[in-house]
Amino acid sequence: MPTLIFPKDSTDAKRLSKLVSKGQLKRIRQGIYTDADWAEIPQLLKNKWYEVVSYLYPDAIIMSAKRVLG
Repeated sequence: MPTLIFPKDSTDAKRLSKLVSKGQLKRIRQGIYTDADWAEIPQLLKNKWYEVVSYLYPDAIIMSAKRVLG
């Protein structure tokens, strides 16, 4: 199953970048990598959007308007 990979620090980011250069990973955007095929990335992001949001905005609060409005 394809996964999202987020670097833990700058050393890890450099390691992941080298894997992209070797064709072993794909870079979706700065700091977000995957081992998925290009065709699988849209579905992967749809299924794992909360991981991306958590990575990009670690202090964000996500709320459903449906829950608030009843």
